[in-house]
Amino acid sequence: MKTNTNAATKDLETNAGHSLHNAIDQATASAHKAIDRAMSVADSAAGWLSERGEGVKTAPSKLMSTSCDYVSAHPFKALGIALVAGVLLSKLAS
Repeated sequence: MKTNTNAATKDLETNAGHSLHNAIDQATASAHKAIDRAMSVADSAAGWLSERGEGVKTAPSKLMSTSCDYVSAHPFKALGIALVAGVLLSKLAS
C-alpha cells in the first residue's frame, strides 16, 4: 500500500512539475512577444521622430527667411503690424 502511495505521490509531483514548467514556458513566450511588440513600436516611433526632427531643426531658419522677405516686400505693413502687436502686448502686460 505504501508503494502505491509513493508512486501516486511521485506521479503527482511529476505532473505538477510538468504543468509548472509548461506554465513558465507560456509566460516566457508571452513576455517575449510583448517585448518584441514594444520594441517594434519604439523603433517606428524613433523613425517618425527622426523624420520630424529634421523639419523642426530647419523651421526657425525658414521662419526668419520668410519674415525677412515679407518685411522687405511690405515695410510699412510690417511696421503697422509691429506697432499693433506692441500696443496689444503692453495692454496685456499692464
